[in-house]
Amino acid sequence: MIKELNKNRKCSKNEKNRKISSDDEIKNVSDSDEAFVEIDLSKEDFDVDDVIVLDRNFQVNNFVLVKFDTKKTVYHYVGIVEEQKKKSFFVISFLKYFICLRIETKRKTVLICLFALLSLYILLQLSQVNNLTVAKYFPGNHSIALVIAHPDDEAIFFSPTLLYLSKIKHFQMHVLCVTNGNFYGLGEVRSKELFRSCYEYGLEKEQVYLLNDDMFYDHPSIRWNNISMLAKKLELILEERSIDTVLSFGPYGCSGHPNHRDVHLTVRTLTSYRRFFMTDVCFLRYYGGIFEVIYTYFLSSEYKAFFLSWDVLKTFKAMSSHLSQFRYHWILVRYVLINDWTVYDINARVGNELPPY
Repeated sequence: MIKELNKNRKCSKNEKNRKISSDDEIKNVSDSDEAFVEIDLSKEDFDVDDVIVLDRNFQVNNFVLVKFDTKKTVYHYVGIVEEQKKKSFFVISFLKYFICLRIETKRKTVLICLFALLSLYILLQLSQVNNLTVAKYFPGNHSIALVIAHPDDEAIFFSPTLLYLSKIKHFQMHVLCVTNGNFYGLGEVRSKELFRSCYEYGLEKEQVYLLNDDMFYDHPSIRWNNISMLAKKLELILEERSIDTVLSFGPYGCSGHPNHRDVHLTVRTLTSYRRFFMTDVCFLRYYGGIFEVIYTYFLSSEYKAFFLSWDVLKTFKAMSSHLSQFRYHWILVRYVLINDWTVYDINARVGNELPPY
């Protein structure tokens, strides 16, 4: 009476026409300890994967009743239940919908709770980033200089670092800018914008130094040939201000600008200072937003210093100080939210090599 079906085998016509007519036959099926499944024969192409698990007492006309043997993982065809043995189709449909809805709601609730817990864990971890970085890499008093190539670099690439370090009372934060950004003849305007932007970070005019030497000019494609001379000039300024830590661009200069890359080369030669170089990323990560923050923090090297800022409004105000250059896509750059620095300590406490150039 019972035929064995492979999992993906379709029912034959003879199997579709077979009916269970006797009460004893249905009773034997219903009293089984095995699960029952119904298959809708109205579907043109169906296989056993399309089944819906129901209560064993749900017998519906024109549906094949199939018994699933959990031990042998096979389906056994039983037959089509007679009309007189079916229950109300609408009642069964409602119960099926209600049960599925309850299961789906529970699943969604569990997923939402897991997502909320994961988000809370990530937020708690990220909330400690700045404090942990300062405790690890900036113990005691420090005089720190951020060396940039143009006015507006400080707001586009280094905002989280400036926002946090400038608030620490026992730190002296300085910004040293090599050029006045005069490529389009706006050098004087951009110089004033630099001071206004730094003021948004809590830096006074005395804490901002603009080199503005004709030997080192703003140009989007020409490299500087006199790096050693620039290094000497910067070293004099650093000594005058008792700087012990220098922050600057990574080898690629964050955006690939040749002046940024030359500033990096210059700072590389300042071996008597602790040096922090910004991490360079590919284009996709460059505009990664919050996903880039999570990826950077949890998958980066232990020799990284992190500064994180959610104060996008403050950063936007600093960017807005550069009216002659401002572009709205600046706010989408990953450096608006996170700065991750590779650290090179003169005392070799870190012990890793300089990044390749």
